[in-house]
Amino acid sequence: EWWGPVFVEAYGATEVGTTCSITSEEWLEHPGSVGRAVPPFTPLVVDDQGEEVPSGTEGRLFFQDSTGRGVVYPGDPAKSAAAHLKPGVFTLGELGHIDRDGYVYIGDRVSDMVVSGGVNLYPAEAEQVLIGHPDVADVACIGVPHREMGEELKALVVLSDPEKRVDESEILGYCLQRLSHHKCPRTVTLVEDLGRTTMGKIDKRKLRSPWWDEPATTSD
Repeated sequence: EWWGPVFVEAYGATEVGTTCSITSEEWLEHPGSVGRAVPPFTPLVVDDQGEEVPSGTEGRLFFQDSTGRGVVYPGDPAKSAAAHLKPGVFTLGELGHIDRDGYVYIGDRVSDMVVSGGVNLYPAEAEQVLIGHPDVADVACIGVPHREMGEELKALVVLSDPEKRVDESEILGYCLQRLSHHKCPRTVTLVEDLGRTTMGKIDKRKLRSPWWDEPATTSD
């Protein structure tokens, strides 16, 4: 509010440049969106079988490059090939949806998705709820091994006041009151920090590794 509606947000990657952009005025009308696609890109969302889904449906987000180039990762032809649904149609590894006006919304990273008992769970949904807890300064949800379900969702939480005693069950209860039970973490672990980079990014593979190096557990 202090600056006013003067910002333009861009979404894309170093290897392809900007794929979507949105002005402040547009964002106020489509909160949470990264904007509409810019030429030469056209967005599309597909299901697990690679079939395009209707607007508003969550799935794997792809972009069609009208030049036919797609995305190219220098020195890594295998990664470049894996990113393409077909020539010129590529993904940056995100899940998302497109509204009826063509605005793109990012849900989560495909690599961060947790499959628990055959159900796809998107950590970002729980993270967006938990960050609203007054005692939570930062949070990351990850998939950890579970003997029966394959994986379960765990929340790694950084407290706003490390000296304050906060019960993990209180944090879980906060999520359960605001999100479907199956989308909430089953366990909470308090940590000092999440190892964010200067760009604010989290290496979830690194966060997951201590649990995947240990035997699977069964939570209540």
